[in-house]
Amino acid sequence: MKILHRYIFSQVVKNLLLSSLTFTCLFLFVDFFDRIDNVLEGGASFATGFQYFALKIPFFFQMTLPISMLVSALLTIGLFTRSSELTAMRASGIRLFVLSLPVFIVGTFVAMLSFLLSETLIPYTQQRVHEIYTIDIKHRDRDGHFDREFFWFREGRDFFSVELFDSREDALLDLAVFSLGDDFLVKRRKDIEKTTYIGDSLGWSMKGITERDFGEGGKISSHEYSSLPLPIAAQPEKFYISKTDPSTMSFKELRRFIEEQDENGLSTKSYLGDLYAKVSFPFINIIVPLLVIPFAVGSGRTKSLAGAAIAAIFTGFSYYVIHSLAIALSRAELWPPLLSAWAANIVLTAVGVLLFMGAEAPE
Repeated sequence: MKILHRYIFSQVVKNLLLSSLTFTCLFLFVDFFDRIDNVLEGGASFATGFQYFALKIPFFFQMTLPISMLVSALLTIGLFTRSSELTAMRASGIRLFVLSLPVFIVGTFVAMLSFLLSETLIPYTQQRVHEIYTIDIKHRDRDGHFDREFFWFREGRDFFSVELFDSREDALLDLAVFSLGDDFLVKRRKDIEKTTYIGDSLGWSMKGITERDFGEGGKISSHEYSSLPLPIAAQPEKFYISKTDPSTMSFKELRRFIEEQDENGLSTKSYLGDLYAKVSFPFINIIVPLLVIPFAVGSGRTKSLAGAAIAAIFTGFSYYVIHSLAIALSRAELWPPLLSAWAANIVLTAVGVLLFMGAEAPE
């Protein structure tokens, strides 16, 4: 049995690596011709363009793992069926589930790899891809694309109100800083005409400052300064107006983002489905074999591996449809986030078990 499992395992891994390489290159090839015009129009250097496309490889690899796992399981079991090897194995009394164990083991490792990539490499590379495209290629920080008006942010007990962030100068205009005391009352207020980011080492510099201290008994003292440093950790990129994309964040980062939004009194329910999906989505790599193996076994009866492939791919594609619809309902706050994240897994697992039970039946 160990020899047989090693044989099946080696075939699954070989087909998986071949499929992953093929689909990753295909996605990269299509994206290259879709984006190369923008790269050239932006006057980006060869090194910048190379880095932009190279950093997309981990994302394409992770994104194509489920379809690669589907093709790998289908090819392995389907070819065993067509060559009558599977029939001989089952004729010796070995159940289909036992024969399929190497496929599910590979699917489990692929699911773990997918989750590991989404927690480590993918968030970094996706963020860098976004930065390179918007800043180095499109130069949107220079044309005011990232300008932002009338917003608040917080650092410690200081609350900051900004009339305008000018991305062309990396400057906060008409900034007001409210400092709270232990009793959560405003103890000090600064009104600043312009605050400019000097650099990573020097940070922010304030110009035209009016400071008011609120003492005991309503006593107010006022001071004016021409220039002072602003000791905050935030860099200009924090204020760029851009939609937060959960795909650029790991589970921990997205959870921390949600907690920060909660602290600022903003609704975060639309993000919870994406948070739970960080855990649920990698399981598709285990569910896929459960769905496609019955079709691969059935191809031996119909003598049509192509027909089995179409049926299996259609079934696998339905996972993406259900998953995307459920997450969309969660973002619209129409479905509970936890249910939305796991809905496709539950439905397709139930379908896969029924199909597998039918395939286990003797011919």
